Amino acid sequence: MTRELRLIGCVDNSICFVQDNAIAQCKTYRQAVRLSWDLRRNKGMTLRTLAEITEVYPSHISDYLAKDDKPTRRNLKAEDLHIWAQAVGNYGVQQWLAKQDQLTILEEIQAQRAAA
Repeated sequence: MTRELRLIGCVDNSICFVQDNAIAQCKTYRQAVRLSWDLRRNKGMTLRTLAEITEVYPSHISDYLAKDDKPTRRNLKAEDLHIWAQAVGNYGVQQWLAKQDQLTILEEIQAQRAAA
């Protein structure tokens, strides 16, 4: 039996939030990246298409999503998080990062606005 994770709370009808219980299951940044990809809006999107959209080499995308987590694997860069979220249609990686700092997305947005 396959358990299906659902997305919630879309912004601009394109980028959604991932359920908290799914984010909580991710122990590493790389797991959060893979979850975000697994929950992509367009299930027919290929890694090649993702690479084109994000303007990242396909080999880098393969590294981001590799399940072996070897230390030699590349990680999704912070400066690419927004385009990644746009491409896959969810904020899963950003939510995981906020959780690591024990921030809610709202608190993060408020902090950003206060700093501006």
